Amino acid sequence: MVMYLLAYLDRGNVALILPFIGDDLHLSSSAKGMISGSFFIGYLVLQVPSVLWARRWGARPVVAVLLVAWCMAATACGFGQSQEQLYAARFVLGVFEGGVLPVIVLLLSRWFIDSERSRANTLFLTCVPLSVVLASPLSGWLLSIAHWRTVFVVEGLIPLLWLVPWLLIVRERPMEARWLPIDESTLVQSQIDAEQLERASNSVVGSSYREVLRSRTVWQLIAVYFLWFGGGYGVALWLPTVIKNASTNSSALHVGLLSAVPYVAAVVGMLVAGRYTHSRGSVRAWVVTPLAAAGTATIVGQATSNVVIQLALLCVVATGTPLSLGTYLAVPSLMFPDSFAGITVAAMTTFGSIGGFVGPFVVGWLSDVSGSTVVGFLVLGGSFLVAAVIAAFTVPRQLSADAAPARELERVS
Repeated sequence: MVMYLLAYLDRGNVALILPFIGDDLHLSSSAKGMISGSFFIGYLVLQVPSVLWARRWGARPVVAVLLVAWCMAATACGFGQSQEQLYAARFVLGVFEGGVLPVIVLLLSRWFIDSERSRANTLFLTCVPLSVVLASPLSGWLLSIAHWRTVFVVEGLIPLLWLVPWLLIVRERPMEARWLPIDESTLVQSQIDAEQLERASNSVVGSSYREVLRSRTVWQLIAVYFLWFGGGYGVALWLPTVIKNASTNSSALHVGLLSAVPYVAAVVGMLVAGRYTHSRGSVRAWVVTPLAAAGTATIVGQATSNVVIQLALLCVVATGTPLSLGTYLAVPSLMFPDSFAGITVAAMTTFGSIGGFVGPFVVGWLSDVSGSTVVGFLVLGGSFLVAAVIAAFTVPRQLSADAAPARELERVS
């Protein structure tokens, strides 16, 4: 969680920095959207290879190498002298950060049994809104005392502080953890192994990337993730700009503090979800309801110019966007054996992350065309609602280890 929070610090700080660098590089709204979105083009490169590397060499060393590499790329953003150089730096940052999430989901699947995995994923992904809560005021304060280039460099180097703790603490499986009593590690490992064997015996699919891409269910999961990602990152990366435009004469620190407010609500919502997501309500409801709420709030927010009402609706959007992501990312691990599930998550994040490019870019392009962000945000709201509809027909009500979900849900064309 700490490691990925630091990754999001470098990923998301551009949202707050961009409104304050236009005078230096004279960036259009389309260029700002391209800088934000180019990250997700690079995000495609290592999604699947990183999982294959982690299965061969282990998640811990793979993530460690990616961490060092993304720090170098994030720092390079501070040295960009043109928009093209910022495109390139953000692209490379996306290449190295892109391999982290599927590896972490794979790692968590090796540590938690089915009944705990949704909660574990949700608690882990609490770092997404929490990173904004911490980074927005930090970035705003740094922008108030230093040049924007310095902010990129300082925040790019911060994750290196976590490299040593990561290598010392994290282990691949319970049996390898020195800090876990042998009787407890044996118990957990035996339960996880038993669930993996059951899924493998019930599965009617192979574990190759080709088999994953032949699955209709996987492509439906990808479509939801694409629309989800596009809407979520479109809102997140343009949120500080909207707040800055709505609050005239706002300082960088003031914009940073206001930008953090919706994500405070998101942290609270995810902590509540982490407690009840598995025990109360269906899996489908935990995915569909937050998406529908986020889409509705995004659209309704464009009908008012009241800053307080807009901020309240943005709290709904910021909460609904990541609220059920942990549950959603647990779906493949509960449906398929470990090998197939890991590649499925990688495929979801690979193709779905294209939405992370499309969302910010579309808002920027439509802002140039229409002169405001309203039309772009209406499109983002629509993407949330379409994702909710597809999820309603794709995600099952319940997932459990004894439901033979791979046999029940998987259809290979």
